[in-house]
Amino acid sequence: MYYRMKWSAFYLAFIWAIASQAPSSIAFADVNDGTPMLPQGKNATALVDKLIGRVNSLDCYKFDASLEARTGNKTSKASGTFYFKPTNAVRVEVKKYGSKSGSILVRSQDGKIRGKGGPQMMGMKMTLSPDSRLLRMPNGLSAVECDLGSLLKKLRKEAGSGLKLVSTEQPMQIEGLGTRAIVIESQRTDDASDAVVDRVYIDPSQKLPLQWDMFENGKFWSRSKFQNFQSNMHLDDSEFSL
Repeated sequence: MYYRMKWSAFYLAFIWAIASQAPSSIAFADVNDGTPMLPQGKNATALVDKLIGRVNSLDCYKFDASLEARTGNKTSKASGTFYFKPTNAVRVEVKKYGSKSGSILVRSQDGKIRGKGGPQMMGMKMTLSPDSRLLRMPNGLSAVECDLGSLLKKLRKEAGSGLKLVSTEQPMQIEGLGTRAIVIESQRTDDASDAVVDRVYIDPSQKLPLQWDMFENGKFWSRSKFQNFQSNMHLDDSEFSL
């Protein structure tokens, strides 16, 4: 029973290991409100296609990420570093998440997924199936499908599933970020509110996500932040195996 509890705790670690006219300023008061920031935004499907192309040009890359998700009145937080190699290899290093800190998750180019616990979990290793529900993060995404290309393709796919994609005409000054960003929203069209499902803030110079907010039933659900991008770097295959 003791070891079964330890294995379960280790699985949970990976759930978290795992967004020319004068610019305007908008108040960033959307934490509890999925009301569209862009009720009259322009169609963003072509823009998202360009962003996907941009990510595909990065070759190997890494970034630091932080995640918070709200369930009722409780907010959980985690942070880590993500590595991606175009062979579909993924590595996630959990930086801070309680006793799960220091855990590692990898997907090798053959699709095999392995995990290793941090110091407080005695470095235990295991193999996970790609469709394991235990790889699902609280925002519904799989920890092994959180590379930028997969996230943007998910957003693009929403345009063909009853949602519309809209964006700002120009970068806007976002108070909550303290910088200018291109804002993209996926909005529902099946009700009068046009409630937002995803809201993504794009760095206008790098053409990469800065922050990704998700909403459910018009309420804030999850926020991911992306920092310290490094691209066109050398990543050895050994870094994607355990």
